[in-house]
Amino acid sequence: EQVQLDGSHHDWFEGRGKPCVLMGMIDDATGRVLARVEGSETTASAMSMLRRWSLAYGLPWAPGGRGLAAAAPEDHGSGLAFVA
Repeated sequence: EQVQLDGSHHDWFEGRGKPCVLMGMIDDATGRVLARVEGSETTASAMSMLRRWSLAYGLPWAPGGRGLAAAAPEDHGSGLAFVA
């Protein structure tokens, strides 16, 4: 199981609305996707996504001592990967 979380900055409303970020989570193993538009990509918006994912599908769990891996912004953006 590998669940990835990232935000996509784009002019989603083509100048007709406030700037926003599409926050998305995907499970590479199952193809499950959760997406939500947020005002900005923050820790709070990421934790909100994790909460929603957990309520819908359960917590991403990493048995065997592996856990949360965070990609450095200069490497892969600001996404998080929960690796099992």
